[in-house]
Amino acid sequence: MIGNKRGTRLAMKARLAIGAAVLVGGGAAGIVAVSSSHGTAAGAQSAGYTTSPSTVSVQVAVTTAFNDWSRWPTQSLTSLTKMTTMRSYSESSYRGSSVVIQRGIVLLATKKFLVVKSTDGALHLWWLTGNTAFKNVSSTQTGWSAMSGSSSAAWSAMSNNMVPVADYMIGSMSAMNQFAAPTAASTTVTINTAGETIKINITKSTATTWTETSSGTTTSYQSAWWHTTGIARGDLVLVAGSRVNGALVAKLVLFAPTTSVSAPSDTSWSAPSSSSSSTGTYGSSNGQTFVTGTHS
Repeated sequence: MIGNKRGTRLAMKARLAIGAAVLVGGGAAGIVAVSSSHGTAAGAQSAGYTTSPSTVSVQVAVTTAFNDWSRWPTQSLTSLTKMTTMRSYSESSYRGSSVVIQRGIVLLATKKFLVVKSTDGALHLWWLTGNTAFKNVSSTQTGWSAMSGSSSAAWSAMSNNMVPVADYMIGSMSAMNQFAAPTAASTTVTINTAGETIKINITKSTATTWTETSSGTTTSYQSAWWHTTGIARGDLVLVAGSRVNGALVAKLVLFAPTTSVSAPSDTSWSAPSSSSSSTGTYGSSNGQTFVTGTHS
């Protein structure tokens, strides 16, 4: 028995020595390091190659993108391309901070917030701040992949085939066209956020917003096609940020324009009728007419 153990040890030493000699001598990278008799072949790794997970969690991908954006935006996009599949909306915590992300299409863009709808019908309002970063990603495949979450759809989009990315992000090309093209049908949504109730009615050209709080209701009117830092109704989008005091606050917005619809000029607007209970101040900003005020 002792002799057998000694023979086994000598054989093992010889095999390891041969393996080391091959590697030192510039042997092929495909030679696998020899493991002990208690190891498994599945755990072996080819010399000269490294392996890493093909995907990372939503929390890691988004947090990495946030941290790298100001210095390495391209690296941030690459981090998001490695994120595990997430087609709609995800909210979680990571190292004591909330991590929230949504893919979908813009229902309405205002100076203060975006309303985004996902392929499963999830509807969320994202508040914008002076620190929100915006990026039009339609010029690169990495950008399309980061925004959409599908490398194959990104490849098609770069070839001007929008069908796969529309299917992946909003359900179908027809669904995307309903948002991206003017329509006479109106849309009404109600969103509760951070102690406020926001009601929005969107028609062919106008969006009316009622913000209800304990102190009253504020009404605002704007073009349904208002552009906020280049992003407008009908654009495909990825929004990532955090929840602060109950409200979703956007830190990063990746988008791809899908429509060339421009907002009406100031002359195409008219004030609410005299029978309306609303009062407010009219003005214009960046070529967009708006009115804000209160009503009873």
